[in-house]
Order: sequence, then structure tokens, then C-alpha cells
Amino acid sequence: MKNQEELFKYLEEVSDGANEDMITKNFPEIKKIDIASTLNELLSANKIEVSVTLGGVFYKAKRDMKNDYEAMILNILKEGGSEGVWIKDIKNKSNIPHALLLKILKGLEVSNKIKGLKSIKNNRKMYVLYDLMPDEKMTGGIFFENNEVDIDLVEKLMVVILKIISKENDSHYLPNFSELFTVSEILTKLKNSNILSVNISEEDFSTIIDVMEYDNLIEKINYNEKIVIRVINSNFMSREVK
Repeated sequence: MKNQEELFKYLEEVSDGANEDMITKNFPEIKKIDIASTLNELLSANKIEVSVTLGGVFYKAKRDMKNDYEAMILNILKEGGSEGVWIKDIKNKSNIPHALLLKILKGLEVSNKIKGLKSIKNNRKMYVLYDLMPDEKMTGGIFFENNEVDIDLVEKLMVVILKIISKENDSHYLPNFSELFTVSEILTKLKNSNILSVNISEEDFSTIIDVMEYDNLIEKINYNEKIVIRVINSNFMSREVK
């Protein structure tokens, strides 16, 4: 067993592999017959591989692809920072087969090296390094609880916002831009309505507006050097606000 461990460690250090002569020179205290026996044991254990070249038969330690893949994923997430990386982007950057990627991600989560979080903007599961604090653009601040987006709260807020905006404009007609509200004005009206029991910061509210724009519920219009909001899909308002 000692011979096997020492020989395998040596082959790991020799990136291009080693033939029997090289191994014998490095381990003069081990008999050739014992070296051959140890090489066969390592081959049977699938720890080394053989390559035949003009220089003869070379033995090379097999790389632990799992460790390589883990390192690659961790590096991708490091580059992604606090905004996180979507699994599809991880797959495209790493070229790791989907089923294997899921298994590795699960293992990294269990070992507390990474964490998976739902993004409020597109409801996709994003991955970040475990020690990083996720960006509020991803988590949604107050709309984020127990690593999940509070969908009920988000949808409730969307309905209320649409109703506030729709009092001043109709998506069936060209809007009177001078009557459209800015994000700050909508937030003020929302706070004055006392409909919601939670306190919303302007940053959190802007995130919801971005989500609504992403979902094609509203559009932002540049009018008189300010951004005003118009409803373009009022069907969402038919949802009941509890």
C-alpha cells in the first residue's frame, strides 16, 4: 500500500507521465517486479492510464475531473460576483454535461461552498459563492425570504402599482404624457394609500418596476427629461389582491 501511494503521488507530479526506467530510477529501493505489480494495482483501481509513444510505454496519473469541474465552477461564480450566475450560463462557460453539472452544484451546496437563490427579476435560480452577500437587485430586498422570492408579495404590489398608474392612463389610447407618473410619484402614492404593511425603499421599489417592465406590464417613457411610467398590459390587474 505504501508503494502504491508513493508511486501514484510521483505520477501525479510528472505531468507527461513516466516509463518504467524513470520510475525505477526514482525508486531504487523498490524491486522491478514490485514496481510492475504496483502499476498493475493502480491500473486495476483506474487511478492511472497508459499511453504508448515512440519513447515507449508511459504511465500517467488520471486527473480527478470532479475536482477540476468544481474549481472551474467556483471560478465562474467568483467572476459573477454578488449578482450570481444562472445554471445555463455556467453550463455554457464550463461545457459540463447537464446531469453532471446538477450533481456537482448540489455537492457544492451541501459542502457550503456555494448557494442557490431565486432571482426576483426573472425567477431563475442563480448561484453565488457561499460567503458572498447576494446583490439586492437579485434578491429584491424585502421581497426575499429564506432564499426564495416572496411571489405573493411581489404580485400583490404589482397589481396595486398597475391600479395606481391606470387611474391616469388607458393602454387603449395614446397617453397624455404630462399626466403619467414617475417612479418616485408612484411610490409616494403607494405609501399614502396604506395598502401595504411593509416599508418599501426606493431601491426595492425600483426593482419591482424593472420586473414589471421585464414582464411587459409597463413601459418607461422619456418625457421632458424625466422617466414616466405607462401601463401596456392591464390584464394582470384582474388578479385578486388579498
